[in-house]
Amino acid sequence: TMQALAGPFPGGSSLDAWDLRLDGDELDGLREGEEPGGPLYPFLVVYDLKPLKSQGPVFAKGVPVTVRVEGTERYTSGSKVRSNTLYSLHLTHGDFTWTMKKKFKNFQELHRDLLRHKIFMSFLPLSRFALHGSRAEATSSEMPALPHGSEGTSRRPSSKQKYLECYLNSLLAVSFYRNYHAMAEFLDVSQLSFIPDLGPKGLEGMIQKRSGGHRIQGLNCFGHHQICYRWSKRWLVVKDSFLLYLKPESGIISFVLLFDPGFSVLVGKKSTDTKYGVRLHNNTRTLVLKCSSYRQACWWGKEITNLAEEKGKDFLRLHRHQAFAPLREGTPTRWWCVDGGQCSQGSGSLSAPRLSPEIHLKRPAQTDDYRLDIILKHKAEDGVRVCVLLFKEVELALGINSDYSKRALMLLHPNIKVMRHPDHVSSVVFLWAHHEKLVVVDQCVAFLGGLDLAYGRWDDHQYRLSDLPFPMAIPLPPTPSLEPPSDLAPNQQLWLGKDYSNLITKDWVQLDRPFEGDWAKGRNPLTLLWGPCWLSWGGWQLSCGGGEQTPFRVYVMLPLLPGFEGDIAEGGGNSIQAILHFTYRTLCRGDASILCRLKAAMGDEWKNYISICGVRTHGELNGSLITELIYVHSKLLIVDDRQVIIGSANINDRSLLGKRDSELAVLAEDTELVPSLMAGEPYQAGKFALSLRLDCFRLLLGTSSDSSIEIQDPASDHFFHEVWKATALANANIYDQVFRCLPTNSVQSHRALREYVAVESLASVRPDLARQHLAQVRGHVVQFPLKFMAQESLLPPLSSKEGMIPVEVWT
Repeated sequence: TMQALAGPFPGGSSLDAWDLRLDGDELDGLREGEEPGGPLYPFLVVYDLKPLKSQGPVFAKGVPVTVRVEGTERYTSGSKVRSNTLYSLHLTHGDFTWTMKKKFKNFQELHRDLLRHKIFMSFLPLSRFALHGSRAEATSSEMPALPHGSEGTSRRPSSKQKYLECYLNSLLAVSFYRNYHAMAEFLDVSQLSFIPDLGPKGLEGMIQKRSGGHRIQGLNCFGHHQICYRWSKRWLVVKDSFLLYLKPESGIISFVLLFDPGFSVLVGKKSTDTKYGVRLHNNTRTLVLKCSSYRQACWWGKEITNLAEEKGKDFLRLHRHQAFAPLREGTPTRWWCVDGGQCSQGSGSLSAPRLSPEIHLKRPAQTDDYRLDIILKHKAEDGVRVCVLLFKEVELALGINSDYSKRALMLLHPNIKVMRHPDHVSSVVFLWAHHEKLVVVDQCVAFLGGLDLAYGRWDDHQYRLSDLPFPMAIPLPPTPSLEPPSDLAPNQQLWLGKDYSNLITKDWVQLDRPFEGDWAKGRNPLTLLWGPCWLSWGGWQLSCGGGEQTPFRVYVMLPLLPGFEGDIAEGGGNSIQAILHFTYRTLCRGDASILCRLKAAMGDEWKNYISICGVRTHGELNGSLITELIYVHSKLLIVDDRQVIIGSANINDRSLLGKRDSELAVLAEDTELVPSLMAGEPYQAGKFALSLRLDCFRLLLGTSSDSSIEIQDPASDHFFHEVWKATALANANIYDQVFRCLPTNSVQSHRALREYVAVESLASVRPDLARQHLAQVRGHVVQFPLKFMAQESLLPPLSSKEGMIPVEVWT
């Protein structure tokens, strides 16, 4: 109890707990009726941080806080002859433990702060201490006479430790003192200390931090070096994978520094250009802290290093395949999900290069219940925190209008926060983008892949080219102009037909004007623009497998045309031609291309190992036959029916170098194996990878309704030649014969292109005969036209804006 500690500190220095004694009705300790070990602070506390001096209770209710003084160490500071004592304290609060070092002077300061707090509260008229106001003068007379020295010359250091331990434990048993901000600062705790989702309790405390230190590309002479800076007082919090600092006067988190392979800690003036400095460095910033003494700087440096190397070691080194994250075993993974579940009190994070707030997530949409912005608004009203990261585009080059998306979302509810990145001027980043597609729910479930929450990304297995609302409606003939219905709101932004617009013919513009554009004049068939990007199966190296004559197959799926605006019948726009140039240069044109290198090594045998295909479909619109390519937008790699890579990265330097576009991907390796076939032999395939490949093959080959086609063994000669390649070639020939579609191997020059498009297609001249040919199309896979425009240089002219852009942008 507080009374049991009355008396002077051993050695003559007074630190009398009697002065801080409260009456019996004020000594609450652990509140009655509260279960020990109650719930700690939820993660949502990080969204509602308060100033440190008014943050309120930081400890979990019903969970005791205990202190143990484990030892002392003596040191001499400066020119002083008398040595000082540093006390090592070990604290426990539920499952959280931490250590700290304090001088006796720190205990004296705490004692004065608590006594001042008690006296101040006794004078408040509405305080429960007002009942004892007559004792204010007596309380003041009981203030301890604090010594000028540290703790005298006691010969019993163990009794000192015991005294301080009992002193602190008695204070922490009283909520009046335990919840006071001076006690929280003394114990190095804050609102972020005891959140299980943030990791263990690490080092905390008030520090001075130096401004600047950000690694800004192209501006290393300013900001990165110490030319002009200022010092600011901040509260530092160190966790197992990051550290952050916040402003004590507002509680706002100012910066988060992640532990990464470039993380290091250096102490001393030589490394920091600061007396008693600590330098924290990672791949994005160098942060310099200033401590009150060299001993404190060494303590902080040691504690941060130990926490990073013990708890955060997984983030300090690269892992297998140079991944930033370690292997996570036993992770439930699904490649398809009907319902993403619900979250009523939690958080959601979205990251996308492009986001359309008014997009419908479930089709067909009869109401607005599943519109993205309305769903986010409803969840925000339920208390869910929604954080959105959008790519901030260069508006002169890209018209995705992310500023509109930001404003539209943030006006819905205060719980929705949107950040656009990067800031082009300060970061000097103009050419690269956020390309990752990610949704995280309650930090428990993550969805990632190649799908943007934007127009033109929706599809189903039918790949419909038209979506007329009334199946029995009479087709309307083309008219010079078409006025919208009178009951259509002029600012309506929900017209679903724009989701099918062919961006190669005309990019998405004027989403609120559905009755304007080429499609309304009957010149632009509708199309769907998302599909399986490319699927590959095989061993490790194609040259190795081919040289050993082992069964080895590689299946590559590519878009037949790049997703840029331009009329391919007229040669395509400069952007389309630039992407085609580098695509063909990678695949088959030039001595360094993949197929040319394979031909040099094995001749025409390469055709037995690799197949390059695209995806196409057909339909009818207003009684006319139409066809359109299915734009491959997902990013997928399946290896040996056991390993799968799914993410946002394309197979190009922009995505894979790691210093251009930002990407995310996951490597899933099956641990649950099922019986299968490989090259005619029994094989144990992964359940996840096998089911994904079979679903893709059924879709591409149209075998869902024809069980006679065997797709189980992707390495067999029969499947590769007589099923896959035969189907792709037959489908491509039919489409060329019926629609004279582009791209095609029949067109290898601009002259041939003009002659080719001048001839009317069979679908226009004899639609009945064309329908008979189209009935023979099976699935959607078509052979990729490797000889298209082979006699022409597709690089954009230097005088065009595309020609002025650095080549790295296209690769």
